[in-house]
Amino acid sequence: MFNKKILGIDSTFTFEKYIFFIINMTLVFGLAFQTPTAMPFLNKLGLFPIERLYKLRKFFLLGIFIIAAIVTPPDVVSQITLAVPIYLLFELGILMCRFANKTR
Repeated sequence: MFNKKILGIDSTFTFEKYIFFIINMTLVFGLAFQTPTAMPFLNKLGLFPIERLYKLRKFFLLGIFIIAAIVTPPDVVSQITLAVPIYLLFELGILMCRFANKTR
C-alpha cells in the first residue's frame, strides 16, 4: 500500500510476510544456538556417541543445508548465511562433547 501511494510502484512485500520471515529466522537460530549445549547432554545420555557424530557429519551438513533452503527465501545467499553458522555451531557441539568426554 505504501509503495503504491508514495512511490508509484507495486511490490509483493507485505507486513505479514515480513513478520513470518522474522519469526521463522528467530525460531531456527534459537534452536541452532541450543545445539552446542544439547549435544554434550545427549552424548552423556548415550543417545549421540561422539563416534557416531563423526561418521554422520556429512549427513548433518546435508540436512542443515536442506533445512536452510526450506526456511529461507529462495536465494543462495540467504541459505548459506543461515547454514554456515548452524554448521559451525554443530562443530562446536562436537568439540564440547569431546571436551566433556576428556573430563570424565
